[in-house]
Amino acid sequence: MLFVKLSSHSSVVHAFNAEGNVSENIPTLWASCKNELDVGGAIIDGDYRGIAYVSLFNHSSEAFNIHRGDRIAQLIICPYEKVMVREVEVLDDTAR
Repeated sequence: MLFVKLSSHSSVVHAFNAEGNVSENIPTLWASCKNELDVGGAIIDGDYRGIAYVSLFNHSSEAFNIHRGDRIAQLIICPYEKVMVREVEVLDDTAR
């Protein structure tokens, strides 16, 4: 596993309202299909303002060099719903 610092001069700032949004790192098509790289799952809270890192997994038997400007991951911004969780003793049957 390799951790890649996206930039020493940038931080993650969501383009949308921090409240109610999260970001997720996912691999690009180039990284995942053509080079057998995978991005480790990471959720970034909407109010996070630090440096973003990407964890990479090389599923190939070949070494892979990453160069400045390579597009290895994408940052997807998604809304999320806050839900109330209620603990119960017994679950109802489902109609499946």
